[in-house]
Amino acid sequence: MRRNCPKFDFYKIVTAILCAGFTVLSLFFCTFTQRFFNPAVVGLVSTTPIIRIIKTQMQYGIFYEENKF
Repeated sequence: MRRNCPKFDFYKIVTAILCAGFTVLSLFFCTFTQRFFNPAVVGLVSTTPIIRIIKTQMQYGIFYEENKF
């Protein structure tokens, strides 16, 4: 019954999906906060480490191209 599929491929696929999903979510979150939230809320949320990293990347313009919608 067991499929002959190595575990390594499964984990590689899951990791790729998670990375892609996180990238899309972070880009969406950056655009969303820039458009709809006031700076106080963004400052409050930025205490989360992941969001702080995203904000730092935004400040240095890494996400500049993606945010020109």
